[in-house]
Amino acid sequence: MSLFSAQTLSHQKGHEISLHSHPQGQLTLVLGGTANIHNDQGWWLATAGSAVWVPPGVRHCASYQEQAEIINLLLDVEAGDKAPGDCCLVMVSALLRELAREASRLEKNDDAQKPIRALVLRQLQGHAVQTELYVPQGEDKRLRAVTGWLRSHPGSTDELAALAERAFTSPRTLARLFEKETGMSFSRWRERLRIVVAIDRLVSGQSIITIALDLGYQSASAFTAVFTRVMGMPPRKYLARLQQPGL
Repeated sequence: MSLFSAQTLSHQKGHEISLHSHPQGQLTLVLGGTANIHNDQGWWLATAGSAVWVPPGVRHCASYQEQAEIINLLLDVEAGDKAPGDCCLVMVSALLRELAREASRLEKNDDAQKPIRALVLRQLQGHAVQTELYVPQGEDKRLRAVTGWLRSHPGSTDELAALAERAFTSPRTLARLFEKETGMSFSRWRERLRIVVAIDRLVSGQSIITIALDLGYQSASAFTAVFTRVMGMPPRKYLARLQQPGL
């Protein structure tokens, strides 16, 4: 029986993959560009040097804002395996990257599949991380109406009162839903959303001033200050790190 299948793929700017699921676990490993993976919990941004793990049976979709090079690996998960039980971001080590590349070159039922599968699972256990590049969307339909709209309009400056009207609820209730279902205040959640969108756009080559104004900041310096506080370094340094050879 085949233990996995792996493909090296190139997705063009604007490409979208509709909602679907697999009986296997899926690891989308990004070699270049970015990948947005979305499920019922929220959405993840994977940049070069990272991957998104989706457990078996989890419905998800994907979108690509710019041309992206990925390795998509579908991996059988058995009862005794210690694969992550939830979607998560995975930091890709040099070993995991080369395992994925080797997997994409193997023929079906190759004897090398078993040891590669075991090593991939070991890497998943050790490199799954909590990340600032994840935006939860909540479960309550009122909250999801707001988080979904803001994802499509990340530069909106609407405050809770205006957003609550969209969801036919009160500002107080909406604020409570953000805290309860995302673990963040509304202002922190919107900040997270804008940073994730900004990183996606930085990788695609947009200028800092364009990103800042599009996302509702008054100036490039105001955006840079927020970015630095959240990500621990200014945008240009963060982008340079993503573009280091070997990622």
